[in-house]
Parts: sequence; C-alpha cells; structure tokens
Amino acid sequence: MFQVVANLSVPYIAMHMRGDPSTMQNNENLKYDDVCKEVADELYERGRTAELCGVPAWRMILDPGIGFSKKTEDILDILMGLKRIRSEIGRKSLGVSHAPL
Repeated sequence: MFQVVANLSVPYIAMHMRGDPSTMQNNENLKYDDVCKEVADELYERGRTAELCGVPAWRMILDPGIGFSKKTEDILDILMGLKRIRSEIGRKSLGVSHAPL
C-alpha cells in the first residue's frame, strides 16, 4: 500500500492500532507500560516505513488511534499527552514529528 500511496502522491494516514479489528481489544493488545511513548514509537515506525517506500513526511497525517487497542484510561492519557507523543516522535524524526496529529 505504501508504494501505491507514494506513486499516487496522495496523503497517508498512519493510524495506531495493535492487532486487527477482531483482536485489537484482547488483553495482549491492550497492555501498555507507557501508552504515550509506545504509541509514539509505533506511529514513528509506520511513518518511517512509509518514508522508506517514498511517501514524504509532509504528506503524512498521524492518528493515535483513539478507541483502537486502547482502554478508556489510555485514551485519556493520549489526549492529555499529544504534545508528549509529538516530542517522542521528534527524537527520531523531525519531519514525521511535524505531521498533523
């Protein structure tokens, strides 16, 4: 899919989710030690993979996946920690960290 997005020059939305729709709410996928850091790390990895396939960071949108593989407490932590998520991504990629979140 990354190659298709790159070839069509369309925006790419990197959404955080663990598992798939049938497994995203199982206990394993709901376990976080630090939800903001882990979401940031996993979003960065998706963005980095897209970049390596030719999707420039300026065409990305980062979606922390509210409701996907998250408990209510995690969702609240993410909403309150959006600045931290952006900062964590910025430690690895300045370009990806400036994508809309």
